[in-house]
Parts: sequence; C-alpha cells; structure tokens
Amino acid sequence: MFQELIAGSLQRIEGFVDLPPIPDDLLEVVNMLAARVEQWSKEIKQRGFQEGIQIGEQRGIEIGEQRGEQRGHLKGGAALLLRQLKQCFGPLLPEWVGERVRAADTASLELWGDRILTARSLEEVFAAVARPPR
Repeated sequence: MFQELIAGSLQRIEGFVDLPPIPDDLLEVVNMLAARVEQWSKEIKQRGFQEGIQIGEQRGIEIGEQRGEQRGHLKGGAALLLRQLKQCFGPLLPEWVGERVRAADTASLELWGDRILTARSLEEVFAAVARPPR
C-alpha cells in the first residue's frame, strides 16, 4: 500500500522531473527525497529560466517587428507627403518643410496629407489645429 501511495504521488509529476525507483519503506523515501529534492529544484528552476528566456526573446522580436513596421510606415508616409508637396508647391521646398515632415508622427502626416488636397499654400498645409475651448 505504501508503494502504491508513493507511486501515485510520483506519477503526478512524471514528465516534469526524472522519477526515481519507487522505494520499499519510509526510510528509503526520506533518504531518496533528501537526495532528490535539491536536484529537482535545480531542474525546475533551470527549465523555468530557459522558458523565461524563450518567452522574452519572442516578445522582444515581436516588439522589434512592430517598431520596425511603424518606422517603415512613417518613413514611407513622409516620403509620399514630400513628393505630393513638391507636386503642389514646386520642387524647391523650404528646408523647414522637410525637417517637419521627417520628424512628424503618423497622425500629423495623415492630417497634412488630407490638407494638401485643398490648401493653397504650405502654410495652410502645416497650420496649427485650433483646439475647441473647454
């Protein structure tokens, strides 16, 4: 009965750690546990550490891909807006236009891209948005 109890308990963790042979008596259990607990602890910590590294690496890759994609969209959006501005207002744009467009976020590029359709000057394209009073 003692062996069945120990075997049942050990089967619950089978696959997570290497199982020792099932002991015949309580003294063997105490000796076996004293020797194995430290080893199991190290194995479990090592597996957890390795899984943590893998999860961290994967998350880092995902974040890097997202940032790269965002930067690519910004760069492409900036280049498109500059081409459109040159078509509308001439090929020799003031230096401040290029600086402002290259430093812009997505929302600004979208706003200026919409404004270029109706603006009569660069100043109208880049005019500050009036905020409604609070």
